[in-house]
Amino acid sequence: MKITVASNVGFCFGVKKSIEITEKTLEKYGKLRNVYVTGDLVHNEKVMEYLINKGLKILHVGENKLTDIPENSVIIIRAHGLPPDKISDLKSKFNLVIDTTCPIVRKMFEVAKDLLEEGRVLFVLGNKNHPEMVALKGHVKKVSFFSSIDELKEFLDEKSINKDAKIALISQTTKDLRTFCKAAYMLTERFKDLKIVKTICDFTVDREREVKKLAMESDLVIVVGSNKSSNTRKLFNIARKFTSTLFVSGSAQLNDSLEDFENIAIVSGTSTPINLIEEVVSFIKNKFGEVEVLWRSQI
Repeated sequence: MKITVASNVGFCFGVKKSIEITEKTLEKYGKLRNVYVTGDLVHNEKVMEYLINKGLKILHVGENKLTDIPENSVIIIRAHGLPPDKISDLKSKFNLVIDTTCPIVRKMFEVAKDLLEEGRVLFVLGNKNHPEMVALKGHVKKVSFFSSIDELKEFLDEKSINKDAKIALISQTTKDLRTFCKAAYMLTERFKDLKIVKTICDFTVDREREVKKLAMESDLVIVVGSNKSSNTRKLFNIARKFTSTLFVSGSAQLNDSLEDFENIAIVSGTSTPINLIEEVVSFIKNKFGEVEVLWRSQI
């Protein structure tokens, strides 16, 4: 049996930075003040369990009453960002608010605002209830979300938008590049003045490309991460088009059925810690004995 671990596994730099800031904040203030984060810092249950055990508390903005939280609490804004009015509310109530919004997400917010200022109708490939998109709605008021090509086509067929209208297309940073390109083509066919800005994170695109290549070379792809994670689900959906695929949060979900496969690839989303990858590799080695392991990052 041979295991190939993708070169792009573990945290992306934005997630890594958010977690490092949170750990340092807990170390500095945790014994003296409550430290809250505005929702899940990252979409991974094991990471959140680790941080909660270190003292991190969850603040659900819009659900929890700010008056119920001590004023000396430290508030951490998660990597997905928040609407500006919610950030203002937090800063008016608490002395220390630490913003760990991913810089790539922050850039997407700025791009959206600039496109609307140009007088464009803004289309966004994204899940409107995803925290990143909820935050975007606080930055730009007029936006049309779609999560699939069929949804975009249905919207365009229902709405009468002048073909001479100024149009723009951007994306949630974790959506797949293939769907974005298809959307760009569809809009190009319908509108004369279309501005396309690729706001998809390059780190997630690199993982898309690598998982496709590995899936075509492997009998099985194991995708490690949380089902909450948009970019991890994306990798699973790509891999299963080409080969057998498992979606696991850790080694506990693996079993003897792996012995049916000779070449296994392991990939992960950007919110999956490297120790979970190592845990999966160790499980397979201990379970099946002679296993060749290739870490592509070490080639």
